[in-house]
Amino acid sequence: MSIEYSVYTNIGDCAINEDFASAFEGSVSAYVLADGLGGHGGGDIASHLVVEAVKEIVSQASELSVALLDTCFTVAQEKLLARQKELNREGALKTTLVILLTDGKTAIWGHIGDSRLYHCRKGKVQSRTLDHSVPQMLVKLRQIKEKDIRHHEERNVLLKVMGIPWSESKMYDIDCTGMKLKKGDSFIMCSDGCWEWVEDSDIAKIICQKKAVDTVAGEIGDEAYSNGMGTDRDNITALVVRIN
Repeated sequence: MSIEYSVYTNIGDCAINEDFASAFEGSVSAYVLADGLGGHGGGDIASHLVVEAVKEIVSQASELSVALLDTCFTVAQEKLLARQKELNREGALKTTLVILLTDGKTAIWGHIGDSRLYHCRKGKVQSRTLDHSVPQMLVKLRQIKEKDIRHHEERNVLLKVMGIPWSESKMYDIDCTGMKLKKGDSFIMCSDGCWEWVEDSDIAKIICQKKAVDTVAGEIGDEAYSNGMGTDRDNITALVVRIN
């Protein structure tokens, strides 16, 4: 099976684009997206640093494993904290991070923060990562419904991110430890500026179209941009991965 991917990004109504998404393709491939926290400063530095750190780690790997995914998160965190100290900016440079790793046969993925990964198969969203945010916690406690997350007043209050010393050894979640890929499987990794304005059903509908991946990524991003018009739009970034 072959893999195609495409990245869409839009600055929205912000002064700086603090989202960053990229990929490394080799014996093990990595598809990575990060959304820097704008309110803390240096979000663009943080997002670029962790994505490039993951790509560097995976470029040296010979086989896919959960241990490799663990290493991606822990080393990226170490490098980000070190950069904070170098710049004397310990209170800044924070970011979300979502990582998809595959050897072309099997996929594993994990995340921290509220950037999401959706796995789509046969026209439906099969699974998505669960945000490390206040409203996602309220859903777990059954105080609000899933549909209320998108526009909840505390949606931007995150409980776990890269760039804050972790109180536990693993503050990130390994969401899938090994899924066998099937032809037609699609993944979309997106920042909150994207998923906030595109319903899950619409994501599945768009991503499962038999169109080029760059067209699919563009349609999802453009819908988020259009739906968010007049709302002081955040950065919008989507990374679409398709298994052919």
